[in-house]
Amino acid sequence: MLCELARNGIRLGLISNTHRCLTSFQEHFDLGGLITAAISSSEHGYNKPHPSIFRTALRLLRVAPGEAVMVGDTT
Repeated sequence: MLCELARNGIRLGLISNTHRCLTSFQEHFDLGGLITAAISSSEHGYNKPHPSIFRTALRLLRVAPGEAVMVGDTT
């Protein structure tokens, strides 16, 4: 699904509450070339769900909030 989205010009962002290097995370999960912008809470200084980390990701992606969809990995 991520490959299809990226092929169709959808910019994908990765936000994580981790201290792990997101470059190595992307390599480990074979996400190379799929993620347009990645930001970790350790880089940014705020954890999700703080609005600031989401605003930063939107800015990096050059996307307005109304044009974005957030998909989480937990319920």
